[in-house]
Amino acid sequence: MQTPTDGKGPASTFDAVQITVGCTITSIPNPTDPTNGKTLSYTLYDTTLEIDFSNIVYTQSPPCEYAVTEAFTFTIPSAGAVVMAQNSSNSEQLDVITLRDDKIGSYAVTMLNTSSYGGSTFTSTFSFTVTVVDPCAATVVTTFALADLTVINGTTGTRTFTEALDSIETTKNIRTLCGERNYSLVENSAVDITSWIKLTEPTIENFVITVTPTLDAQVKEWNLTLKVRLDDYAANAGVDVAFKIIISSAACDCQLITWDAPAVTT
Repeated sequence: MQTPTDGKGPASTFDAVQITVGCTITSIPNPTDPTNGKTLSYTLYDTTLEIDFSNIVYTQSPPCEYAVTEAFTFTIPSAGAVVMAQNSSNSEQLDVITLRDDKIGSYAVTMLNTSSYGGSTFTSTFSFTVTVVDPCAATVVTTFALADLTVINGTTGTRTFTEALDSIETTKNIRTLCGERNYSLVENSAVDITSWIKLTEPTIENFVITVTPTLDAQVKEWNLTLKVRLDDYAANAGVDVAFKIIISSAACDCQLITWDAPAVTT
C-alpha cells in the first residue's frame, strides 16, 4: 500500500504490485545435424583437413538469448591422437593430417560444449566419425612406351627404361609413396622366354631388358608384355606395356669359312 501526496490536496491511498520479468535457462540441447555439409573424410598425404563447427548455433531453452560463456573440447580416441587435434586458434575446429599409412581407418570423435551462465552449467555434445582413406588403392600407374627391339641371332640386344610413376607420387612429388613396383615380362602366348630374355635393375629406378638369342627356333617376331604392379596393392590395375622383340637370322659370309682341303686320292 502506498500513499502519495503532492501537498495540494488530500492524500490518496491505493494498492500497488511490483512485477519483475526474467528468464531462466533450463537447458541448452544438443545441436541438430551439426555435420551436415562438412567433409569428414581425410585422404592420406593431403594437406590439413579443417573441420570447422564454429557456425553451429546452440539454442537456449527457453530462448533467453543470454550471452553465455562457452568452452569447447574434442574427445579423440587414443589411436587418432597423432592424426587429429583441436585447432589452437579456433577451439571449435578439428584439424586432421597424417603421412602414416598405418592410421588408415575410422575414428569416432565427440565434440563437447560446456556453457556457463549465472552460476549454472549446461553441456551439449554430438558425435561424428572421421575417416582416413588411402589414395594409393586407386592411384593410376602412368603408362609409357617401349620401342620394339631387333636383335640378330647370336648377338645381344638391350632395351632400357626408367621406373614407372603413379598419379599419387607425381602429385605429392615423393618417390614410391605408394610402395615399390613389381615388374615382370611375359610372352603373350605363354612361351617360356626366361632363359634368353632377362629383366634387371642395375641401378635404382633404371631397368634393362637383355636379349641373347642363340637358337634358330628363336628367329621370329615375339610379342611381349611388361607388367607393372604395385607390391602393396594387389587389387590395383597397374599398367601393361606391349612391345615386340624381333630376332633376325645371322647373315652368313661364306668367305670367312675356313675350308679343309680334301685328301688326295689316286
